[in-house]
Amino acid sequence: MHHIAGRLIDGSLLVVRGLPRSGKTILSKAIADELGNSAFYFDGAAVNDANQKQEHALLRSEVERRLAEHRCAQLVFDSYGNAVRQSRGGVLHSQLYGQLVDGPGGRDIGALFTSRYADALDLRVSGSPLLGRADFIELPRLSEEDAAVLGLTVDQARSYYGDATSLAHAAFRSGALSGPDAVSDFVSANAPSYIRDLPSDAARVLLGGRSFSDADGAGRQALRGLGAEADGTYEVARAVTQSTLLTELRRRNPGWPKARADSVARFAELLDDVPNALWVDRYVYEKPDQLARFLKDVRSATDAPVRLLGKPVDDYANVRRDIGRSLEGIAGVDARVMAYSDVPRLHDRHLVSPSFDAGYILPTAGVILCMDDPGSAVVVRMSSITFNYEACWKRGNPLMPSVQ
Repeated sequence: MHHIAGRLIDGSLLVVRGLPRSGKTILSKAIADELGNSAFYFDGAAVNDANQKQEHALLRSEVERRLAEHRCAQLVFDSYGNAVRQSRGGVLHSQLYGQLVDGPGGRDIGALFTSRYADALDLRVSGSPLLGRADFIELPRLSEEDAAVLGLTVDQARSYYGDATSLAHAAFRSGALSGPDAVSDFVSANAPSYIRDLPSDAARVLLGGRSFSDADGAGRQALRGLGAEADGTYEVARAVTQSTLLTELRRRNPGWPKARADSVARFAELLDDVPNALWVDRYVYEKPDQLARFLKDVRSATDAPVRLLGKPVDDYANVRRDIGRSLEGIAGVDARVMAYSDVPRLHDRHLVSPSFDAGYILPTAGVILCMDDPGSAVVVRMSSITFNYEACWKRGNPLMPSVQ
């Protein structure tokens, strides 16, 4: 905590993300208290459409007052994601950018922002994104001192409660000094919130569809709050395995079915949940006839339109002919190939709705079309979407006449 306060005094912009009830607010208030009178703690969770104009003005004036009085200021902005998703979120973003970056005192103002993983922080507004200039840091890891308070060794504490301190704090509050049972009840009670907020890679690891080492940074960080890593391996904490979290996660994110009829039904169900659907898979066009047969069966189950975006190929003219012939006449289907510049960024398989910031991570097209065994493949809801898929679609090359 001391090093975070020191960086804020130096004028750094920092971001801490975490699951619900993971200690973000406790950390924010502790840092604000340590910094003293030059720091302003702002509760973004209290901002709503009715009071946001007044709250934004308060934020500006309090930071400016501290800067004038102390020649430096620190903004501790808790629950930034809630405040910035209100109707005037773009105005707030511009205000903060002007004050913390472009303003005459910007170099003397440090800021810490906290948010949940599911919060979309990269607003689609003109100008440079504020948090693009920030460093993302982790919540404090469980230490020997934390374990000692619980009467445990650090290895025991990590086995019970994971690497992060939030579950250990829950154990301390509940008096569960000798085991994880009471904390399992805490995890069960918060399971719906955890699942809504889990980064997709974290969910895939917990479901057995991805290794911890292959998860992205946000996924690994979230997992450390639910388990511990050591010697290249990851183990879910006992307080989590004895809770309902994993069972509920599997119920909401089931494995992909093996039977063709079930695969068709599952895909049709996802389309109904994702308006304006865009199916992104590099290899979706490998078997045009099987793809067409699958989509025809899907059309019998739903009339939701779907756009396909696959990998560009060398033999573009012949592929366009083959795909066009295969998909021609299937209502509500449009198809394009990715622009070469987008291929490195579109390496995962997604079903997304760009206009609704919603979607899923899918198994491969081979699994969905029942050409490959699904094994441990699962479909996982994406907690938030900040990538501009619609722009990728517009850059793509059509394979067939656009859907009218």
